[in-house]
Amino acid sequence: RAVVVGAGPIGVRRAGSLLDAGAEVTVVDPVPSVHAEALARRGARLVARGYEGREDLEGVMIAVAATGNPQVDGAVRRDADASGILCNVAADADACSVVFPSLLRRGPIVVAASTGGASPAVAARLRDHLARAVGEEWGALVELLGELRPGLRDRYPDSVDRRAAVDRLMDTDVMALLAADDTAGARRLAHTTLGIGR
Repeated sequence: RAVVVGAGPIGVRRAGSLLDAGAEVTVVDPVPSVHAEALARRGARLVARGYEGREDLEGVMIAVAATGNPQVDGAVRRDADASGILCNVAADADACSVVFPSLLRRGPIVVAASTGGASPAVAARLRDHLARAVGEEWGALVELLGELRPGLRDRYPDSVDRRAAVDRLMDTDVMALLAADDTAGARRLAHTTLGIGR
């Protein structure tokens, strides 16, 4: 369970990240934004009032203070610290016991870039740089290999041999086929290269 105090742009982004990670999220804000209402449609619970203290943190694992008001954010941090709860203070990286990395998602692949809270802008820039190098075909490759995993494990019981087989596949045109959205062609090439049945 997680509580996000503040439904401005940063609070909404952090709440979205928590929802993506499978958290049960409550957003506390006197006037939830349209974006916060979109979070509610994704399963977040909206509480339309100000932060009321430690009671708002009962039973949670992580709290996010994102009101932009130093007094309120400080109170959330102090209450979280006193309760042994991880806390992210959006406006004060030094006050955080947890930071949110900038994430790049490609299907089942997740790449995280973090500066430890020192510069979220640099983390976002690094994520964008990586996004140019790690295209959607990487996610498609992992999905294909997941589909082929049982046959791959049967054909190559030893993990070293399995890795060598995947390396052989990576030396083919499989990535170009996936980048061209030719999943069927990539699947045929994988079966042939890996020596596993269809």
